[in-house]
Amino acid sequence: MRKRAITAACLVLVLALLLGTPPVFAEGDNNTYRWSGSQGSQGSDAEGNTYRNQYRERFQTILANQETIAQLRLQVRQEALRLREQIRRLRAEPGRIDEEKLALIREGLRLINASRRELGQSLGLVRQHALRFRLHRLQRNFSAGLEDLDAIITVQQNRIRLLNRLLGDMQGLLARL
Repeated sequence: MRKRAITAACLVLVLALLLGTPPVFAEGDNNTYRWSGSQGSQGSDAEGNTYRNQYRERFQTILANQETIAQLRLQVRQEALRLREQIRRLRAEPGRIDEEKLALIREGLRLINASRRELGQSLGLVRQHALRFRLHRLQRNFSAGLEDLDAIITVQQNRIRLLNRLLGDMQGLLARL
């Protein structure tokens, strides 16, 4: 009987090492030990409700950010079409473009391309954090899941800032044409 309990305890320790969580031993009915999960990640029902509420708040923020990003992307597309059309009109009338206007157009396009490159660098970061969030949720590591959601929100806020800057660059160039 004692040998069996030691074997079970060793198995629990091996599982703890593989999962990277500290074991919590709970004594069974007949002095055997069973795996009880990790102390920090499961917690009480009140703690679970707190995490649930924090998750809900973060999800609402993420959804609002997604909506904002979608609207900004639509505005950027519309401004890009207006900008292309304006440049096409200027090309059609060769006498309307002087060296000063050409320099303004080149500088504006340089700013727009820099903003677009920066925006492109943030692609895929949300998906990466979302996958890590799913993994932490499956492991019931709620605090790490909250960190992943916060990272998603940070990436989204950065994208919103970059889209606003891109939109401003486009509108500024259109105003100077």
